[in-house]
Amino acid sequence: MVDEVQISEAFAEHFRKSCTSFNEDQNIRLKSVYYDKRKDYLGDPFIDTYTFDIELVESVCSKMKPGKAAALDELTIEHV
Repeated sequence: MVDEVQISEAFAEHFRKSCTSFNEDQNIRLKSVYYDKRKDYLGDPFIDTYTFDIELVESVCSKMKPGKAAALDELTIEHV
């Protein structure tokens, strides 16, 4: 794939499949729990300890070893 739209649609479809429960009743229940928690969510306070820049991201990524197993999202350092 080289078309950006195709690539983004393939990523979206992959994550939809990876992060969807096989049980529709469970999906409905979890969605309800999520929306209940989100309605009162205000976000984390912005403090300097949470800031990062591209140099930090690059530094951390460069220390990661290639070829390691991916997590649930199936992303590896090679994707970054």
